[in-house]
Amino acid sequence: IVQVSEGEGGVWVVKGSDTKFTKEFLAGDFIKLSQPSSIPHSPSSSSLASLNASSACQTVTNVVSDTILHTKGLLAFDGLVFSDEKYKYKCCPHVDQSSTFEAVYDKLASGGAIGIFPEGGSHDQTHLLEMKAGVSVMALGTLAKFPDLPLKIIPVGLNYEQGHRFRSKVLVEFGEPIEITSGMVERYKQGGEAKRAACGTLLNDVVLALRGVTVEAPDYSTLRLLKMMAKLYRASHSFATPEERFVLIRELAAGVTKCTHEPKVKSLL
Repeated sequence: IVQVSEGEGGVWVVKGSDTKFTKEFLAGDFIKLSQPSSIPHSPSSSSLASLNASSACQTVTNVVSDTILHTKGLLAFDGLVFSDEKYKYKCCPHVDQSSTFEAVYDKLASGGAIGIFPEGGSHDQTHLLEMKAGVSVMALGTLAKFPDLPLKIIPVGLNYEQGHRFRSKVLVEFGEPIEITSGMVERYKQGGEAKRAACGTLLNDVVLALRGVTVEAPDYSTLRLLKMMAKLYRASHSFATPEERFVLIRELAAGVTKCTHEPKVKSLL
């Protein structure tokens, strides 16, 4: 159990009781805070602080002793008082990914291919999750190191007919290759804000390309409606291949999205 208080110069002080910070943490690691359900909120605490703390993960800047460490500013907690709040904590070790990226650069330069799931995890949602920047760093970092490499990103969509059923059908859709401009690579090589902007631009291109090969719906009820509409339409039309059925559902999804404000459509959703 730890408590958090504001120190000087934007530093936050984490104080523990019977903790072993010197054995658990190194500078650069992350400390994750969560409030134990067994400990009631203090009357003076802010409910916003308690809510935000459930997902607080901050960088450790200095391990002072077994019971005191410093972190970077808790931006979500600025202006709030924590002296009475108690939290559980967890150490999340810093992972140096530079060797991983270097291995990717060399693999691509040798003519290999890298498969990556840019959402960063497996899920059963009916829409794409927020993309992680790793795919941009891999592509731009490779071209920064090997500028003459004809590297392209191929978007691949996985579309399951019944994703929760074992051995259900899945359509793998390949989109048009994504070209990476020399301007993006030059901005990436500049570092800092220019590098982040280049990664963001390329990541946006990846997102748009993936949406072109993926059927998205805001929720399961809408997805079920789309599949039902597709079945009704196919009853009087010929759609023999999985590719044709996929295109039909994707076009229906696009049409429903454009007219969701219509009262008749709302009543169906």
